[in-house]
Amino acid sequence: MDPAACGDRPNFLDFSFQKTVVVSSARALRERAPETRKMTNPADATQVDIAEKENAPSPAVKASPKPAANGDGSSKFVNVDGKVKHRRVVKADGVDAMTQADATVGAEQEHVNDYERQREERIRRNNERLRALKVLDTAKALEASAAAASNAAAANVVKRPPGKARGGRPKAPPPPPRAKSRRLAVVANTDAALAAKLQAAEDDGGFMDSIDDDDDATPAHLTCEEWCEKRGLAPGPKMDGHFRGWVAPDLVQSLGLAASAAEAWESNGGGSFAKAGKAGKGENAKEFARKMIKKNPNCYFYRHNAPGQDAWHGDWAEDEIQRFVQVAKEHGCGDKWGLFASYIPHRVGYQCSAAYRHVIIPRGLLLDDQFVMSRSGEAVYVGKKGSKGSA
Repeated sequence: MDPAACGDRPNFLDFSFQKTVVVSSARALRERAPETRKMTNPADATQVDIAEKENAPSPAVKASPKPAANGDGSSKFVNVDGKVKHRRVVKADGVDAMTQADATVGAEQEHVNDYERQREERIRRNNERLRALKVLDTAKALEASAAAASNAAAANVVKRPPGKARGGRPKAPPPPPRAKSRRLAVVANTDAALAAKLQAAEDDGGFMDSIDDDDDATPAHLTCEEWCEKRGLAPGPKMDGHFRGWVAPDLVQSLGLAASAAEAWESNGGGSFAKAGKAGKGENAKEFARKMIKKNPNCYFYRHNAPGQDAWHGDWAEDEIQRFVQVAKEHGCGDKWGLFASYIPHRVGYQCSAAYRHVIIPRGLLLDDQFVMSRSGEAVYVGKKGSKGSA
């Protein structure tokens, strides 16, 4: 039937053909451009799904025979009567449906190609920049340099020749046997200061530099007389271990002290010496001695110099040593070192006691039977003869 003969009468069959062709075009679009569908964003995919649903044929149309597209754009439709009719589907605006479908696919492919071209262009520019900066060349050169340095370091490693297997730590030497008597024991390690003093004394007096070769035959301890004879010293006067004097007269007058120990004790409170003459438990001994300058000057001068007098420390000068010997000859020595120190300016009692033991007796300036001399030249206190521990 000629469509023009129908006039303005609506042709429902043409509408069915048009709808069927649009659906077929959408299906062909999906088959021809799968990559295009993959690259669309979720919003575009949603729009395509909605369009497909809107353009989907009704159940009645699905059941109807499908038209076959010809090469000229017409469709071959089989009618219910068995007659084949060719229809050219034209939309209302006069544009062929197949032409519009091809144009749509081409536009989408052109969009994809533009993206790919831009991507390739960016890759090309990046590669050119890398080549201009010589990044790849620098990385290869650095890798080669690191490998060469590693090989050189490995070649320079000095391997230790195989030796004996390492054992445990060496055993410590056994301790020396303990001496029977600590007082009479031979002092193996002499105090460095004492050794220096003895050496200086020997050099000044022209004495032997060391003990005679017959040390094995020499007793472990010698009396002060034997020591002086062994070392060739001129022995000084012998002391009995007691000081028989009072505070130096000039200090008695300047400090206003009593004339004797008994008077000083009684005039300042008296009492038992066992209780009043010693510091209490937990009390500082030096502070306690400071308070005893009037009552017990021996206690005071043992730890303190005279008021206003500077304290001297260190080795004794030769004039101090001679002053020491002179006071000992006049008043004796061996106890009451505080009172003895009042005659030695700038020195206190315990300094005088140390000098007596480490300087005066080893040099033979004074003799004292309460001391014996060891082979190393140290004065060892043994107490009075006949007492426990005496030689």
